[in-house]
Amino acid sequence: MFKNIKTKAVLILPLIVAVYIGCKKTEKETVDLKVPKSTFQTSVTDATLQQKKISTLAYTDSNFYFKNLSETGTDITYGWDFGDGSKSTDKNPVHAYAQAGKYTVKLITTRSAKASDTSSIQLTAITAERTFDLTVSGQPGTSSAMQIKEMPNGGYLLLGTVNSRNGAYDKATSFLMKLDNGLKQTAIKMLDANTKLSNMNTCGDGNYIFLGSTSGKTISNELIKMTADGSVLWSKEFGNDTFTGVQQTPDNGFILTGVHNTTDIYGNQIPHTLVIKTDANGTVQWQKSFEQELNTSGAVNAVIESDGYVLAANKPKDPLSTTHCAYCDSLCIFKLDGQGKLKWSTAVSWGLNGAGGRQVFISRLKNGGYTVVTQSASGLFLFSNTGTFLDRKLLKYPAAYLTTTAEDNIVVQEQEYGNGFRSEISSYSNVGVHMWDIGINNSPTMPNGGYPCCGYDSWPVVVNALKNGGVIFLSNRVDVNDYHYVITIDMIDANGKVM
Repeated sequence: MFKNIKTKAVLILPLIVAVYIGCKKTEKETVDLKVPKSTFQTSVTDATLQQKKISTLAYTDSNFYFKNLSETGTDITYGWDFGDGSKSTDKNPVHAYAQAGKYTVKLITTRSAKASDTSSIQLTAITAERTFDLTVSGQPGTSSAMQIKEMPNGGYLLLGTVNSRNGAYDKATSFLMKLDNGLKQTAIKMLDANTKLSNMNTCGDGNYIFLGSTSGKTISNELIKMTADGSVLWSKEFGNDTFTGVQQTPDNGFILTGVHNTTDIYGNQIPHTLVIKTDANGTVQWQKSFEQELNTSGAVNAVIESDGYVLAANKPKDPLSTTHCAYCDSLCIFKLDGQGKLKWSTAVSWGLNGAGGRQVFISRLKNGGYTVVTQSASGLFLFSNTGTFLDRKLLKYPAAYLTTTAEDNIVVQEQEYGNGFRSEISSYSNVGVHMWDIGINNSPTMPNGGYPCCGYDSWPVVVNALKNGGVIFLSNRVDVNDYHYVITIDMIDANGKVM
């Protein structure tokens, strides 16, 4: 199963030399000092079966158990090099790796300090899932993740909230947590009680742009620029509108997507897509509310192009509809130019994949086309670079979030329902061919398929592409000890394997 790379030899040593001079006899006697065979295997603890199994793969900070299969004897010694700078002379050592990566382990087996043999095996340490269960004033809390982004100097910045187990939602405290490349916490900043954050994105200068409020409001009506340490650089408030997405534009300004509400004749609040473009300091350059021209709602984000912005939203087929997206039956994809003027739009039926009315996510493919999902519906839509409808694929479960990866694959975070509920991600090719599915690490399958009830329930939050390939995704998992939430983070490579 595993290859040991070995160097074999027989060492010939002169042991006795007798010399006779003149009539004396000269003799030379040699004996073989046998090279000891060096070999070993590694095992880890199976998390499901709670017993050891032979493997060359383990999670970071989890033990590899080394079984020495080399020759033994009072004249035999062992020298281990674990490939991360650590060494051992134990016969059967135990070792864990602090960082993810591949490590070549070497064992040198030596007889009488003279004859030796070397064997080696390559081991892999992966990050696996990280969970964070925070406290409030030293008391048990309930934690929720909101967003995670790669930091310019390596590692990740996590945005979340923590609240007391029985506290009201509006009393939750927002925090920023720094993580290293192995998703280990290196720092955390609890923000003041009036700062409520809902989303964040990166800025080209190494800082971050947030949506939320610095005045204690529960609506996200402010654009806030902060450092990774949580220091506010500036903030701008935009009336009573609520924003869901923010991205930096090539001119260092920002494009905001959100909701502008109007009131119908019955007093009902009718949501409409709102797009605002600001400069680098958050000053509005233009804004567009789609009430009459397209009558759309639910656009969460925009694709930034060199000549404008592409969005996707819900739309009713009836252009005179005033009840709006309680009965939205169409997906609308549209493009704005750099000044917010409509360039083109395409509407297609949501069809059997579910009606609209929820948040809509769009992402760009490397071929210039676009892919779209809407929250709580099971359709994956594909469009050309001019908005022409190409195809619609049926997802396994209702969608929650969408991204496209460095490998040009589509990854959809889904909400699986069955015996409980679980966060899971599915990967598709850029033409919609299904590739793989994976859930959070704490969701083992039952022997006959399916999942165990309740103990591994989790809600999807977001999935983001990583710069060097693969994805990172957030979930809020239920801790069944007292049914509070803990934050879970998973990193998955392009082949659906835990990184």
